[in-house]
Amino acid sequence: MNNFLFISPKFPPNSAIGSKRALNIARHIFKYGWQPVVLAAPVPEHEQDNSMMKILPDNTAVFYQFASSARKISSAVTPRTSKKNSLVKKIMVRGPYYTPFDQYLSQVPAAIRAGKKLIREYKPELILVNADPWSGLIVGYFLSKWANIPWIADLRDPWSLHAFKMALRPWPVRNLVRYFESIFFHSAALVVLNTRKCCSAYQEKYKTSLDKSRFTYIRNAFDPGCYDTPDNNHTESIFSLHYFGSFRIYQDSGPLFELFKQFVLKHQLNPGETELVLYGDKRDVETELLKSLNIMPYIKYQNNVNMVNTLVSLNQASVLILLEGPNKCLQLPAKLYDYLAARKPVLALTDNTELAEIINTTESGIVASYHDTDDALFKLEQLYIGRTKPWRFNDAEIARYSVDYQISEFVRIFNAIKIQHA
Repeated sequence: MNNFLFISPKFPPNSAIGSKRALNIARHIFKYGWQPVVLAAPVPEHEQDNSMMKILPDNTAVFYQFASSARKISSAVTPRTSKKNSLVKKIMVRGPYYTPFDQYLSQVPAAIRAGKKLIREYKPELILVNADPWSGLIVGYFLSKWANIPWIADLRDPWSLHAFKMALRPWPVRNLVRYFESIFFHSAALVVLNTRKCCSAYQEKYKTSLDKSRFTYIRNAFDPGCYDTPDNNHTESIFSLHYFGSFRIYQDSGPLFELFKQFVLKHQLNPGETELVLYGDKRDVETELLKSLNIMPYIKYQNNVNMVNTLVSLNQASVLILLEGPNKCLQLPAKLYDYLAARKPVLALTDNTELAEIINTTESGIVASYHDTDDALFKLEQLYIGRTKPWRFNDAEIARYSVDYQISEFVRIFNAIKIQHA
């Protein structure tokens, strides 16, 4: 069995979306001769999804030591609240954009010490860093040099090429992001991106200093073994649209809400005939917009769903909604893979060509223009009119986005890097 040091600050039971990719790797890669030794951050109680631990293999070596002893103690303390809008609070709200890294930066020295101890004990063949959080890249970089073993930077999202987030950063921080990204990419044996478009964009950016082969992409994936089995005998009494996940400052809810309003008005539907179900964080900005559009009676809020219950919740939907605007042109939404596993028709409001290609080849739904409400309304009406007919999915294509394909790609690059550095 080949050990590898898996640096993943976000790791189960952390409920953050980045934990899913890490969980897939930890659950399956040992079947192919690779055993992860996980260096993770302690998980605050309010971020825990303990259902994830039930599906993590019992023999997984996980060390929650990406933290100093002071951080471990303070994480269990409930912070005091104040109504004062101090400068410190404002910086914390926008914290990720005032530093090239993240909240784990101060824990890097402790993580490096912990990593050295794990390397001495487990003698890994390589290091894999699950980012972001970007601070993990610092740890992987220094441990690789110290132990003289190769490391892989696995980026779920673009760093310097996320145009919207870069625009929020002060110019000195933007320059620091570009500087550290270049240092890490030139040091890593391989840089793994999450999408084909992101991989191509980074190959173009670094074309004068790095060979294209330094970059590859492995998409996220769904793992059927992570979900409880839904009730397939569920009968729909209402045309129910589900948006799974929270809205963000770079993901505008406006196009979806306007589409739903136009749909309700055109078909003169009442709240007993259709609904829009929203998951995730409930923000004031969305509430105010819904009120202004006069569609609040049609809105149903769903509490955060733990991982194993995902398909049980999505099975209640008539249509699953994807909303991907221009600020995420190099990314694919993590919810896409849950949607593919759910086998419910998808309406994707997007101009992202890679996302549209996946929806079309898997025959999992219909793609509409993100910027054209009339086009989106026409596509939604197609789904509404055909709601009683079973949807025909391309199961062979959907299988390409399952965990088996994802893990086989990680195994392929692990084996290749081991041979190269033998």
